[in-house]
Amino acid sequence: MTTNELLYMTMLRSESKRFCSFQKDIRIDSALQEVTGHKADDLGTKDRHVGLVIARHLGMFFYLKAGYSLNVSGKRFNRDHAMVIYARKQIEKYYGMKAEKKLTDMVDEISKLTGIKFKDD
Repeated sequence: MTTNELLYMTMLRSESKRFCSFQKDIRIDSALQEVTGHKADDLGTKDRHVGLVIARHLGMFFYLKAGYSLNVSGKRFNRDHAMVIYARKQIEKYYGMKAEKKLTDMVDEISKLTGIKFKDD
């Protein structure tokens, strides 16, 4: 093989990894859109508006609860595994608080729509 052929094959391999680097869960994505009003694909942006951040955290949390790894859950929203851990802690911390009733309602609604339990019994 020539150098150009090797370079081309390496480029193809890296391109396929970039476009196939995450999995989508239609149940979670559609529930997120219905409950938060944001499309799951829009949550991968760098925007830090409160509504987007909460929706993104909910998405990462439910991907993790559905059995996806930290890396896959993060890549779905263009974040790393550490952000998924942070999102999980935030959702678990504020769930059930009187001051965060809206978040609690959103978690319950997504849980009901997807069939993914919030707390593992």
